[in-house]
This record gives sequence, C-alpha cells and structure tokens, in this order.
Amino acid sequence: MTDRIKSTTLIFILTLAVVLCSVPSAARETRWERAIAPDIHYTFIKRSTLRGPVRVHKLKINTSSPNINIMPAIARDKIGSLERVDSIARREEAIAAVNGSFFHSRRPPHLPVGILIANGKVINKSLLNRTAMGITRSGNVIFGKPRIKGKIINPGTKEEFDVWGVNRPRKNSEVIIYTPEYGRTSQTNQWGREIVVSGGKVVEHCVGNSMIPGDGCVVSFHGWTRKFADSFPVGSDIELNFGLTGSWKNVDHVITGGPLLLKDGKRMVKSSVIEEIFRGIILKPSARTAVGVDEYGKLLLFVVDKRRGESIGATFSELAKIMKDEGAVEGMALDGGGSSTLVIDGAVKNRPSYGRPVSVSNALVVKRKGYKFVAKAPPPTPARKPAPTPETKPAPTPEPKSAPPPAPPRSVAEAIKTAAKPLGMMDKDEVSSYFDIPQEYKLDWFKFFREIRPAVTESPATFEAEHPWSSIFGLTPEVEELMMDVDR
Repeated sequence: MTDRIKSTTLIFILTLAVVLCSVPSAARETRWERAIAPDIHYTFIKRSTLRGPVRVHKLKINTSSPNINIMPAIARDKIGSLERVDSIARREEAIAAVNGSFFHSRRPPHLPVGILIANGKVINKSLLNRTAMGITRSGNVIFGKPRIKGKIINPGTKEEFDVWGVNRPRKNSEVIIYTPEYGRTSQTNQWGREIVVSGGKVVEHCVGNSMIPGDGCVVSFHGWTRKFADSFPVGSDIELNFGLTGSWKNVDHVITGGPLLLKDGKRMVKSSVIEEIFRGIILKPSARTAVGVDEYGKLLLFVVDKRRGESIGATFSELAKIMKDEGAVEGMALDGGGSSTLVIDGAVKNRPSYGRPVSVSNALVVKRKGYKFVAKAPPPTPARKPAPTPETKPAPTPEPKSAPPPAPPRSVAEAIKTAAKPLGMMDKDEVSSYFDIPQEYKLDWFKFFREIRPAVTESPATFEAEHPWSSIFGLTPEVEELMMDVDR
C-alpha cells in the first residue's frame, strides 16, 4: 500500500512538472508598448525568473529616418565633467537618452573609457581597447574595435609625427592633442613642450598648461618627443590628420562600451569579458544599459533596473539573452549600475538603483528633427478650505513647564547636521531613535543608506571624514564601493 502511494505521488509530481514546463514564456511576463514618435517605440517588460522579477525598458529606433540623429553627448560640453542624463537630454534637446560609456569615476577628470567621437570630431581617445558602436551619416550601425590613426603634419617640410591620444592626461614621452572640449587649458606640467594652434597656424610655443583656443587646439610633447616641436615654428602651417581607419572611415559617431554581447545572433559574453578585461563585482547581477541592432538595422536601447523588491538586475550573460529574445542580433553593454538611466521627453523612465539618477561622463542621445523640450508645469495646488472658527473659551491658567523638546529634523540630511552626538559614535538603536527612522528602515539599513546618499553625493570624502557611518551600518568595503558606484 505504501509503495502504491509513493508511486502515485511520484506520478503526480512528474505530471505537474510537465504541465509547468509547458507553460509558454509569455505567461511569465507582462509588457506594454507605446509610440514616442513615428520612428521611436518604447516597450516596458516585466519578467518573472527563478531569481526574482526583472524590469526591462526598451527603445526601438529607425536610424535610417532622416528625422533621427543618434550621437554621444558629453557632460556640460566639457570632457571630464559630470552631469545627470536627464539634464544632458534637456540641454541637447533630445527626445530620448541613455547613459553612455564607462568613465573614471574615482577622481576628476572623469574621462570616458575608450574612443568617443561626435559629428566626426574625436573628443576622447584612451588606451583601453574595448568594443565600440559606430553610426554612419546614413544611419547604419556597426560594432567592433575601431582604430584611430593620428598625425600632425607640417605641409611645408612634409614632416609628420604620430599622435598618441586626445583629451587625456599626458604620459611619459607621449604626443597628446587637447581641444576646447577638454577645458580652458591643457592642464599639463612644465616638463613638456607645447604648440598652440589657431586657425590652422602655430601661434605660440609654451612649456605646459597652455590656453586652448576656441578655434584650434594644443599639441603637447613630452620626453624624447619634445624635439618634434622644433618642426613647427610660430607662424608655420600645421595639419592635424586624425580619424578612423578601415571600415570605420565613414562613421560619424562612436561610443565605446563593452563587453561585446551579441555577434551575428550568437552570444559572445564568455570570450569578450576576458578579452576586454571585465572582472570582479561588475560581473554580478546589476542594473544594466546596452545598445544593439536587430536584423532590419533598427537600433535597440535597453535598460534593466536593479531595485530591492522590484527588479534583480542582470549579469552580462542574462543581458545578452534579454537582448536576443527582443530581436537583437548585434549588441554591447554600456556603463551600468547606478549610472543606468533612461530618459524620455525629459523625464526619467526607469528606476535608478540609488533612487535617483547619478551624474555621468556622457550619454547616448536620440535627437528628432523638430523636437523641442518643453518643461511641464506642475499641477495647481488645490485651495485649502478655511478652518472653522473655534468656540471662545476662557484660557486656563498656564502651569510652569520645562522647555519643549526640539522639533524633529525635517530630513535625514538635516538631522545629520544637527546631531548632538557624532553619527559615528551612535549605535543602531540611538540612530533609529534620534532620526525617528520608520520601522521598515530599522529592518533595512540599505534603504536608510540610500536616504542619506543625496547628502554625500557632492563631497563623499568630506562627509565620510565627518560622519563615519560605515561602522554603523555594517557595510563591507566591497558593498560600499558598489553602492557608491565607483567600481566600473
């Protein structure tokens, strides 16, 4: 009898497993779509996975439309600066935008990683060789590792010299070009030689930190390359031949990302993360941004959220699968984590990991002919009804009382500033009591951390020195580094 019951139970379990496995994938996700413009469509997808829910945002864009221009835009129009994606989009009059390439976030200047080209002009070129996306003038999209060949030429003597990079700190024995996007000066030391170029002519020789003309550049030499400056005396003509080579010659816009996720419809994550030097915590599930192209040549932009209880994020392999499921045949990742942001019509559409968008080095913006951003007026404040007049009663004789306790702080940031006791010396119970933290925050210190994060965004080093909250929340250095979004 017992064996019969076991056999029947086993058959029931196997039957149930077959039924569950036969449920179509569509039953495990919800989605809705809307047209942002005739050539731009937005899709929101919520998937249920074994690890938890995943929220995906997708834009499909017809790049062959004469009304569409997709290009990188740098923060505050100055390389090495930081700005929120929604601010970049509004300033650029872009109908949509996502965060762009990885960048050096630990300390300024916050330079992009890899090559960055807008409207055919090289804005940045670093030494790290990673996958990039290029867009031609006709709207064709290509992925690969482009090469830039740079030379400075004296047309009179036919002398020419190689250039190492553009708009990045100069290293030993390098030749670097600095354009107005880098700032007012070259920000170099006195151990080099520099020629200032304006209107195609050499106008000045300097040793370092030269002023960059608005219509020219500064060519900086160091080490054994300093002798090259003698070939360009003041008043001489100079040509800067700096551009893409091979199949990338006709590309107008380039943004570097990585790793390569899809090629010819096949997932490439395992090999590309090794070749492009991605390792450590960045390989774990996180918020993600990616760009791809479908078989019809339409550009696809993806943002995957990571918020506790809402979306678990994705690994690079999971991101590649999401893109392939949505029709992408080629694609690469862009910067992710706290940087992952999607903006449509000036508003942030996704749920950024820190509760609000963080500042980034650059963005990939979608411009549409005739679009102008118009700020939406806030809804009118409803008029309040006058309070009823209370009945007049004789006031009781007041009894002497002690001074009232101070009013509770209006915000956590203000509470930190007005704390009678250094935050770093409080235990969790004292912090909860002093800041009047809701019960949900007492159980979830990461929520409290995100609440105070706006107070430390502008000057984290100063805040940490004054308020060593790490010891309170029990955060490990690895978790702190992830939450502050400095590991890229």
